[in-house]
Parts: sequence; structure tokens; C-alpha cells
Amino acid sequence: MTSHADGAVVYPSHPHRSASFLALAGIFTFACIGVIEPLPSTIGAIMTVTVLTAGNGIDVDADGYTVSIDSRSAQRVGVNASISIASLVRGEHVIRLDGLSPNCSVTGGNVRSVDVVNSTPASPLSVSFSVSCVGQGDGGGTGGRDW
Repeated sequence: MTSHADGAVVYPSHPHRSASFLALAGIFTFACIGVIEPLPSTIGAIMTVTVLTAGNGIDVDADGYTVSIDSRSAQRVGVNASISIASLVRGEHVIRLDGLSPNCSVTGGNVRSVDVVNSTPASPLSVSFSVSCVGQGDGGGTGGRDW
């Protein structure tokens, strides 16, 4: 501190104090960031959809089915096959199995509602559909084959 003849007091400038303050502020900020939990990812969940079909081999829906999730485009799936669906937003989703022949039905209905919470490539969420197909050749003229 320096006094002038006119009575003014001049404080010496200390640039190292500003730098020290900024350094401490930076350390404090980084220390605080370390204790904040990362936000959970909202995208990236994986789901496996499996279809199992039972019935006489010639009466099973040969061209397979389609699976759709919410408003996404449908994907083909075989009569006894699985597909994986990635990049799902966490939350509630509706899965539909369509494209069944008239002689086939889905146990429990063709729509499933699932809540995607924690799903990883090592542990995907699984949804299954069981399809039963009955013989079409009843010979009685009710939609079966008449030879």
C-alpha cells in the first residue's frame, strides 16, 4: 500500500492473486463435476423379439410375419426366429406381430406392451410371441382344400 501527497491510497496490483483465485475456482468446479452422477442414456436400449410357431409343417405360415414397434416400419421375422431391435428410447413401447395366415393365431394376442428400462447388448429385453397354426385341409368346404 502506498500513500500519495494528496491523501490517495494506492493498493498494489497482485495479478498472481487473480490467477490463484481462478485456479482454485477451476479445481473446485472439476471436483464438483466428479461427484455428479452421469445422466442415464435415454437411447440405446436393445430388445430381442422371438417368434415360436407350432403346427403341421404344411399349415405353418411359410412367409413368416412382421414385427412393428410403435410407429416404426415393420420388420420381417421368420416363423421360428428372433430379431434384435436397437436404439430404442427408454420407456413404454407397443410391439405388434402381424402378417399371420388366417389359420394361425397368437397366444395372448398379437400386441405386447413393454417398458424398456435397462437393456444392454449383453442383457437385452426379450419379448416372445407363441403362434399356433391349425390344419387347413379339413375337406369340409369351409376354407380348406377341396380336391
